[in-house]
Amino acid sequence: MTALVSIDNLSVSFTGRHRVDAVKGLSLSVRPGQAVALVGESGSGKSVTARSIVGLTGPDSVVTADRFEVAGRDALSLSERQWRQLRGGAIGFVLQDALTALDPLRTVQQEISEVLRAHKVVPRRQIDQRVQDLLRDVGVDDPEFRAKQYAHQLSGGLRQRALIASGLAGQPDLLVVDEPTTALDVTIQAQILALLRAHRERGTAMLVISHDLAVVSQLADYVIVMNDGLAVEEGPTEEVLTHPAHPYTRDLLSAIPSQASRGRRLSQGRVDLVAAAELAAPVRTDQVDDPRFYSVAADGVTVQPVLQASGVTKFFPLPGGRGRRRAVADVDLSLFPGQKLGIVGESGSGKSTLARVLLGLIAPDQGEVRVAGESWATSDRAAWRRLRRQVQFISQDSIGSFDPRYTVAEIIAEPILGQLDPDQVQDRVRRLLGVVGLPERVLSVSPRLLSGGQAQRVAICRALALRPTVIICDEPVSALDVSIQAQVLDLLNELNSATGTALAFISHDLGVVRHLVDQVIVMNNGFVVEQGDVEAVFDQPRHPYTQSLIQAIPQLPTHRQGEIT
Repeated sequence: MTALVSIDNLSVSFTGRHRVDAVKGLSLSVRPGQAVALVGESGSGKSVTARSIVGLTGPDSVVTADRFEVAGRDALSLSERQWRQLRGGAIGFVLQDALTALDPLRTVQQEISEVLRAHKVVPRRQIDQRVQDLLRDVGVDDPEFRAKQYAHQLSGGLRQRALIASGLAGQPDLLVVDEPTTALDVTIQAQILALLRAHRERGTAMLVISHDLAVVSQLADYVIVMNDGLAVEEGPTEEVLTHPAHPYTRDLLSAIPSQASRGRRLSQGRVDLVAAAELAAPVRTDQVDDPRFYSVAADGVTVQPVLQASGVTKFFPLPGGRGRRRAVADVDLSLFPGQKLGIVGESGSGKSTLARVLLGLIAPDQGEVRVAGESWATSDRAAWRRLRRQVQFISQDSIGSFDPRYTVAEIIAEPILGQLDPDQVQDRVRRLLGVVGLPERVLSVSPRLLSGGQAQRVAICRALALRPTVIICDEPVSALDVSIQAQVLDLLNELNSATGTALAFISHDLGVVRHLVDQVIVMNNGFVVEQGDVEAVFDQPRHPYTQSLIQAIPQLPTHRQGEIT
């Protein structure tokens, strides 16, 4: 069959203040019904390759190739108007960052309808129904209602599904997907993978960019491993993943968190534990003289929770006065010094709402949250500020949480300004930066120039600056490639050991949760349906919902067939 993408010796460079050679001499082809995956770390050139195939490398790019054909056209000679005719119709493109890719001024209905109208996929009278069918296909509940919402009104998982629906709306011959399941929980991820496989079986060609090698193993039949713009290894997916020949590929595979990786480091390097303990040790397991966390009686020491939720329930009003939606229902949990608690569940299960309640950002409608024995509901502003310092947050989108006008130094220093002398603030910022393994030269850098892994390390610095007793992490590694994810997970794990800072770790990636945490709670429709020791919950899940989550975890062929050789 004639290839829909045929590339020989592709090079992509960017000319600005400094020339960057992003892709160097890459060759690939994608035939109808074939799925080719590009994998590698951030900066490896995989996303730039994808953007070149849809004509979106930008005005500062220089694209050269001995041969560059897309959908039967010479891509090097296409005008912007010709590219627009191809995109959405012959070529579908699904970006990773759905919030950026979706127009904030248009509803989901308007976003998907534009593709249907522009490429005359269905008659106008059938557009509304087709939009709902597309949303239903990608697992969106109540598609008629969701179609009327804007991107900011949807969860990350729902936004990603809406974007995938838009990419499929034009019935493309070639679908380019960049991290299509990063924001999705395992059950919806399994549904999306099944949908994409069905399109591939009907003849759709796919170019898949992903850092999730388990997802790649489920979807692609050929894989190209990229590093620093070069293809360092390629071949049939199962062969590359079970018998990797290149050291870089083996390093990627060994960095994947799972049951097998529990208790070992995923990356090279190590946190300076002594420095970490000096900088951020609010609660140590051998310090029993703090009455907030320990009570001493004749029969021994009793450990008190650093964070406790009792009967927490939260409702939100539905649009149009349609009543209320229960987001969190009667949740009880206790987090102790040094403990790592995982909170898992599907998109919409109530995980992020619970995190906001635990952080004191929103008040529960019923129940209460206590930090070191004190309630967030206190009317004493001084007490509230004291609690705020004890509970810090690391989000999925760290760069989005930073003030873009600040430098890295100002971002880290902001929470402690006024509490220390200026010289002490600067010293503490530099020492925190050293603990997370960042060089001092980034202090003067704008957060917009940070990589994803660097941004998460800066977020960890900022969270540690106030010596918190608890850090709540909401999907802190879901947007990172596997090797950077490994570094951040190792960092969180070792900081937890060194400082006694408790972690509440929210994630849809069950492999990450099983690798990192001690205890886990499983949420569904706002309720905690199962909780306990992480090994017990994963090995012998009692609730049908937990069983369905664990069964949906994509497995690498190496995990089925033995050790990497």
